[in-house]
Amino acid sequence: MGQVLLFLPDDPVWKPLFALNRMDVSGLAPTDVVVAKLIRLHGDDLSDIEAMIERGAVSHQHVVERFQNAALRYGFSGQGHKLARAIANLHRVERDLFVVDETQIEIPSWMQD
Repeated sequence: MGQVLLFLPDDPVWKPLFALNRMDVSGLAPTDVVVAKLIRLHGDDLSDIEAMIERGAVSHQHVVERFQNAALRYGFSGQGHKLARAIANLHRVERDLFVVDETQIEIPSWMQD
């Protein structure tokens, strides 16, 4: 099996969910969930993101900040060729769900090869 690099910032934020007898269970913070979904964005991802926005669980500015961090991490790992799709997905979420102008995201050309 191949290895998969999740589209996450350098420092993913984990939130405690509940504790079991011998282990604590945590989940990604909502903003990092949104960012992780932007690399593929299919199925119910848009409705999930829309629900998080409607509930005030994520802000546009924080999503963009975390996205930029994840994009750099992904590019440095040799996955830069996949970033154009992630940026297009971010722009779709910005336009359609946050109802704001698209953020200019600059990815160095050497990361895209």
